[in-house]
Amino acid sequence: MPIGTTRMNPLKSSDLPADKVDEDATRFADGALPMLEPHAEYAYATLQRTLGKLQQAVSSNDISARGQQAGRAMSLIGTLRATLDHAEAPDVCGRLDALYTYCNRRLLSVSLGETQALAEVVALTDTLHTVYRSRSS
Repeated sequence: MPIGTTRMNPLKSSDLPADKVDEDATRFADGALPMLEPHAEYAYATLQRTLGKLQQAVSSNDISARGQQAGRAMSLIGTLRATLDHAEAPDVCGRLDALYTYCNRRLLSVSLGETQALAEVVALTDTLHTVYRSRSS
């Protein structure tokens, strides 16, 4: 198969049960999931800006910028994964870790040209950031 024609098979959204995501979001909002401050807030805020730049790159069909911004977003999600305290809340952290991994796979798909996956990542990370801010207030 020629370079660039290999398609990734990321997790499908059906692999993430909505009731578990909602339950985790509630526990997260109630403070049941400690994270390292202020690293998580900085990572979420920077991730939102980076995803905005990625949306611009997709809109303008700038392949180089698309790959660069997708890589930055994946790195920021890695930072968020590193802030999880698995010893404190192993179940919730495990599911959030899986959600972050899922987002990274979808971002990889975006960088390879499957641009419709970007809206899903933006929605997921916006929800997580909103919940994070509400529990930090």
